[in-house]
Amino acid sequence: MKKIIVLSLSLLLGAGLFAQNLEALDALMKKGNYAEAKAGIDKITADPKNADKANVWYYKATVYNNYSNDSTLAAAIAFDLKTEALEAYKKTQLLDKLDVYLKMDSYRPYLYVYSGFYNLGANQFNKKDFEGAYKSFNKALEVKDFILSKKYEYADQKLNVIDTALLMNAGAAAINAKNEAGAVGAYKKLADANVTGPDYENVYLYLSGYYNGKKDDANLQTVLAKGKANYPKNNYWNEIEMDKLTNGGDKGAMFAKYEELYVKNPSNFANDYNYAVELYNSIYGKDAKNTDPAAKEKLTAVLKSAMAVDTSKDATMLLTNHLFNYAADYSTSAAAIKSIKPEDIKKKKALTALANAKMDEVIPFAEVMVKHYQEKPPVKSSQKINYKNSLDYLSDIYNVKNNPKKAAEYDKIREGIKF
Repeated sequence: MKKIIVLSLSLLLGAGLFAQNLEALDALMKKGNYAEAKAGIDKITADPKNADKANVWYYKATVYNNYSNDSTLAAAIAFDLKTEALEAYKKTQLLDKLDVYLKMDSYRPYLYVYSGFYNLGANQFNKKDFEGAYKSFNKALEVKDFILSKKYEYADQKLNVIDTALLMNAGAAAINAKNEAGAVGAYKKLADANVTGPDYENVYLYLSGYYNGKKDDANLQTVLAKGKANYPKNNYWNEIEMDKLTNGGDKGAMFAKYEELYVKNPSNFANDYNYAVELYNSIYGKDAKNTDPAAKEKLTAVLKSAMAVDTSKDATMLLTNHLFNYAADYSTSAAAIKSIKPEDIKKKKALTALANAKMDEVIPFAEVMVKHYQEKPPVKSSQKINYKNSLDYLSDIYNVKNNPKKAAEYDKIREGIKF
């Protein structure tokens, strides 16, 4: 927050055409009667004869700026007054060839306008007027840039080319106001200046999400590189890269990236589970083309890694589905062998053994899911389907194992549930 300064006109009073009027305005200002002072200066500026007089514009700017700090004014009115004060100060310099009026106070009026917009924005933000706050913060940035462009300096306050606090405030206000362009504009200045630290991580997160959504690959890669370099522990950068690869159509590159991340950190549930889903779909999905046996073993390993850090049982259910399908594939292959040649009989026997072994693997995971849904009855349709499938798997497996009594137990549970 910046200190608000009330400017006085008294230093400029003296003999002249406006002396009496200015004395009256100054008296009103000292009493805090800013509205009356504004009415007085408006009357003076309304006279066409005063349109090109630098002192008139200076007086207008000073009155307007002081009045804009009146806490009883609506924020929108205060904003307009500050804006008019800023333009009036600039008009003063345009007309004042010797630059006397602004120079006599070391150009501090501009600093006061800057501080005024800053404070106004903070007040608006606190009142949840986010669009208004963004406009005020953005205007403060504009005044700051103007001051720096003029090379005005102040002994008690240094203005920086990159005003990190003000840019963060402007970005936060814009986000809350759902002003995407405003947020990107503020945050991009921080990212371009390579501003880093714990408080600025969200800058790179926001920009990465924005550029990824806009498919702006050039800017995305720049921001991702900075994000990964300065905040390496955040997995979001990898998620963005995976999203691009997933949507890009290059499955080989996508799986290579998943494997790279899996090897680096097999305890990252999000990566493990997403990797497993993609593998599962490539093996068992509608357009499945992955017939590599190693892919099934990889899927098992990745899902077990995901289960170790899973609190949702999603990985357990997917592993249950996978192992049952794995067993079914072996059974189907065995059933397809009709030949009675010794070598074919041997092969069929081996495939049947593999199918039985996989069914044995299914049982403990399917039982975990049944117990889970017995303790937490399913609500969503997807949960109900998972519960039903788990019961069906167990029933089918025990029927294959010639244990109809055990299979009947799961059939009975399933019959008592409304799906």
